[in-house]
Formats: sequence, C-alpha cells, structure tokens
Amino acid sequence: MLGLSQASAWGPGVGNLVPGATPPMLSGAPSMNIRTLDSTTIPRLATELATDTATLVLNLSGADVGAQGTAILAPSLIQNTTLTTLGIDHNEVGAAGAQSLVPAIEKNNTMTALFLGRNKIGSGGTAVLAPAIEKNTKLLTLSLSGNSIGDSGAIALVPTIEKNSTLTSLDL
Repeated sequence: MLGLSQASAWGPGVGNLVPGATPPMLSGAPSMNIRTLDSTTIPRLATELATDTATLVLNLSGADVGAQGTAILAPSLIQNTTLTTLGIDHNEVGAAGAQSLVPAIEKNNTMTALFLGRNKIGSGGTAVLAPAIEKNTKLLTLSLSGNSIGDSGAIALVPTIEKNSTLTSLDL
C-alpha cells in the first residue's frame, strides 16, 4: 500500500497513481481560476473548498455556476478559513443564488472581496444580501455591477453602507 496523500499523488512527475482517480480541483496554489463547472464538479469543488488551507483567491467568473451551484458552494464558504477573494461574476446566480450566499457572507471571517457582477441578482436579491453585508466585518470590496438592482436595490443597500464601517469599495 502506498502512503501518499491525494495531493502528493498528483505532484510533479508522479502522474496518476490510482486508475480512475481524479486530480484535486484546488491544487494548493494561492490563486485559482476555474472556468468550467458542471453538476459533478461543483460538489467536488465544494468539498475541497471546505477544508482547503492554501487557496486565497478563487475566480469562478463565467464558470456556469448558476443558482443551484451557488447553493452547493455556499456552505463550504462558511467552513473555509483562508479564502480572501471570491469572483463568481457572470454565473446566472440570480436572486435565489444570492439568498444561498447569505449565511456565508454573515459567517465567513476571512473573505475581504466578493465579486458578484452580472448575475441577474436584481433588486430582490440585493435586498436579501444587504443585511448579511451589514453584519460582515471583514468584507472590504463588493461588486454587484450589472445586476439591474434598480432604485429599490440601491435603497436596500443604504443602511448597509451607513452601518458597515469595513466595506470601502462598493461597485454597483
């Protein structure tokens, strides 16, 4: 029996030691860009993200995450203790996906930048996110650009902006 961890089995020059095994999605690099996800890879990513201690920046921009994928990934964001930046823009997250992010935004203690641009979140999704953003004391940068939040979404953010003293950059 080989005494190699999954990560070491995929190290340089080692190759695939276990037939049919899949390499980890998070390779231990501090910054990861993942461009395509589907119904099998999203749960794998969520599982890895929950215990990952190396990745600081995760860019999922345009990776087809959707509302359902966001709901699968959100609990892992609560458990993760190292991720500082999450880019999940251009993913059709919608108001339902925004709702699933609320506990993660409220409870994550390391994320300082969240990019949710162009996700069709709308005013309803923005209103749902606003109280969570208000409670978060680590988030410095938030992008909601291109989400058609309208006047009512912007109004929902007013108390958040007034009460959250750590948020220094808000892109609408």
